[in-house]
Amino acid sequence: MSRSRAILALLLAGGIALVVRAQSGPPPTQSIWPPKPDQIFNLCESLTIPQSGTQAIYDVPWDKWLVVTDWVTTAGIIDLLEDNGGVLTQKLSYPTMLQGPSLTFAPRASGPGLVFHPRSKVVLRNVGAGPNAGVTILGYLAQP
Repeated sequence: MSRSRAILALLLAGGIALVVRAQSGPPPTQSIWPPKPDQIFNLCESLTIPQSGTQAIYDVPWDKWLVVTDWVTTAGIIDLLEDNGGVLTQKLSYPTMLQGPSLTFAPRASGPGLVFHPRSKVVLRNVGAGPNAGVTILGYLAQP
């Protein structure tokens, strides 16, 4: 076998191996972007939360993670928290919202967003607004 045929055979074998490997599919991932329509999370609520009070507004399903990519509140001084088995974790607080009562994330542009564990609750805490608040939370549900 001539040297050029040997190189051609080697390249052809390598190409076949790459094709077979590519057809096996990508490695499994936690989430596929963009999310499917049934994975989109959109919550828009008008609430009454007393001063210094909290209110759970969403229960994350037992088999999904919630990733919040956008958050807007009309009240101004509302914290966004996660209640994971009775442990409250502050995800977003008013002092971080320097340009008004809302903070918007660019989906997938500045990280994955705010993550809430399966079986946890999305909770709002009123730290200084009047009792009436409007809130819109956007995101997606992902497989654990």
